[in-house]
Amino acid sequence: MKSESAQRIDDDKTQALRENGASGMFREAETLNYQGREEEALVVYDELARRFGDDERAAVRKWVAAALHSKGATLNHLGRAQEALIVYDELTRQFGHDKTRALRMQVASGLYDKGTILSCLERGEEALAVFDELIRQFGDDDTLQVREQVASGLLNKGTTLNLLLGRNEEALVVYDELIRRYGDDETPAVRAVVASGLHNKGTSLWHLKRGEEALVVYDELIRRFGDDRVPAVREQVAKGLFGKAAAFGLLERDEEELVVYDELIRRFGDDEMPEVREQTSSGLYNKGTALTRLERGEEALAVFDDLVQRFGDDETPEVRERVAEALATACFVHNRRWRESKSQSELVAAVAKGRAGVALGGSSYNLACALALAGDIDEALGLLDACLRSGEVSWTDVRGDRDWSVATDSRQYVRLEKEHRGK
Repeated sequence: MKSESAQRIDDDKTQALRENGASGMFREAETLNYQGREEEALVVYDELARRFGDDERAAVRKWVAAALHSKGATLNHLGRAQEALIVYDELTRQFGHDKTRALRMQVASGLYDKGTILSCLERGEEALAVFDELIRQFGDDDTLQVREQVASGLLNKGTTLNLLLGRNEEALVVYDELIRRYGDDETPAVRAVVASGLHNKGTSLWHLKRGEEALVVYDELIRRFGDDRVPAVREQVAKGLFGKAAAFGLLERDEEELVVYDELIRRFGDDEMPEVREQTSSGLYNKGTALTRLERGEEALAVFDDLVQRFGDDETPEVRERVAEALATACFVHNRRWRESKSQSELVAAVAKGRAGVALGGSSYNLACALALAGDIDEALGLLDACLRSGEVSWTDVRGDRDWSVATDSRQYVRLEKEHRGK
């Protein structure tokens, strides 16, 4: 018979072996995931949960919880959202009442992920219930990782309310709660969430046509976080400047709108972060369109040229779209300048920029107009036919556009009128 001390040594060895076995299997699965072998990783997560799921020791339970959480994330990454939701429910069922810090972190993260998946599936009310459960269970937790999850849960609750359910007033209350709870937090990840909350609050006010209030919020975002070097925070500041300019546009304060676009470009024009480049390219495009609206064509063309020079080689779809739109709008400006000056160089420039924009997937209607004005009626009407069929323009738009007066005697124009009139 073994002595009590010998038995304890054996038990300790067994416990250490089980801890090492569970942690080893988890790391094996994570390695497979990292290598893109997700299906194999899922098998290992399942085996870990099967072998160690009944173990009562905290040092082993944390690996089971981690495996369930990672399994849910992997399933969601594979597009198997419904299966992921089941796994997150299992994580909460097994470990939701555990007070161990490591397990609370996994449960909080699982609830956040579950709520986010439900929101992406447009199951808004269910998502709200999950975010509320996350906030109720973990709102007073001071653990850094848990605070990040609760802050992010509040942010996504607000986003679900305003973007998915259209309940902007309720969303504003949630964003205020986020800012009240975490506005003074110095943790970079939490600061990024608060900055995003301020941006979303400003955008919600803008959608409610409460432009003056939106300006106050955007200014608060810029004041608090304007000098922050954390990339995720810089992205929100860039968005805040863009939103502030848009709010001035909503209020028809054109000169102030242009000044803010200049500030956005001055601060972030050389930033290489894709999310920030999207904001600066959009800012340049909107500045150009504002100048076009104000009939300041020469300035507008200079802005569009700047946009193309800065971002013409960017492969990001959103940025390429802005470049294409800038070229199409520049084509429109040149068409308008030709009508004023009858200078052939304006039409040459209009056609060149219109073709460049179409090559990038942009609108072809302004190019069609330029070709008609240049006398290339057949190509112009061919493009017009494509624009009408795609819904880019309607025949009512064409009939009211004086650029087509040069083509009304064409048989092809008459055919298009018969085919598309009244549609």
